[in-house]
Amino acid sequence: MKRFKKIRVRLHKLAKSVFKVTKLPEMKILPGQLAFFLLLSVIPMVALIGALMSIFGATGNVLQEAFANIIPDYVIDFFSSSSTLTMSSKLNYFIFFISAFVLASNGTSSLIIASNSIYHIKDAGFIERRVKSLVMMIILIALMLFVILVPALGDFIAQICRTIFDDNSLVDTIYSIYRVLQIPLSLFLIFFNIKLLYTLAPDTSIRSRDTTFGAMFTAIGWFLSSKVYSFYIVHFSHYNMFYGGLSNLLILLLWFYLLAYILVLGMALNASGIWHQVNGDEITIS
Repeated sequence: MKRFKKIRVRLHKLAKSVFKVTKLPEMKILPGQLAFFLLLSVIPMVALIGALMSIFGATGNVLQEAFANIIPDYVIDFFSSSSTLTMSSKLNYFIFFISAFVLASNGTSSLIIASNSIYHIKDAGFIERRVKSLVMMIILIALMLFVILVPALGDFIAQICRTIFDDNSLVDTIYSIYRVLQIPLSLFLIFFNIKLLYTLAPDTSIRSRDTTFGAMFTAIGWFLSSKVYSFYIVHFSHYNMFYGGLSNLLILLLWFYLLAYILVLGMALNASGIWHQVNGDEITIS
């Protein structure tokens, strides 16, 4: 009984501290700025991922299936056309990749600026920040490609198992287990991705373990908020009544702001040290 009471006290203290973090001045400014730059960078990033997928022979349907459990359907339809590009020459490919990387890195660059503001760190030089943003962009795209290819790996694993085992029921069981683990695996990759970005973004040394709670909060928050928001859009919203053809764009903007707010909130939770202080005495959030 005492154990449950202790857990309840800690959860209450944690919830109270999270609420205090949402009242910080940075939470009123940074999410909107970050959402704007993420929106500008996501189209080149999706187009870049689509081009890389075409090199490996993957179709656009793989992209849609990979994010079906994470991203609202309206957003998937909005981005599907950006993931299919045709290049007439190797020079066009080269120009496209360079320009796409530079444009897409604006999102990670804004994340660096936001993290420095939250941690109260002086920004590094423009060149250093741009190089770091490009490195973070490469890591982000590599991990996103793996997340996209996770659903396609199920069929590949099933084919390998059929060549090894003669029992089709065993193969079907292995495939079913993989399908069950698909969403948790994708969530883990998103968590690892966010944790890595949280560690690299500030222009100072941040211990990886100090970003675990914020990354976990953001990964779960992204998943749940996208599900709830998608359900709300399908069943309750009536944006078409007021905005007409702009309703899809409005949905996209609101969803990006929601993701950016959760991303900044997770970063602020890491900076406040809530997870390490919740077991101690009074938590101080500045």
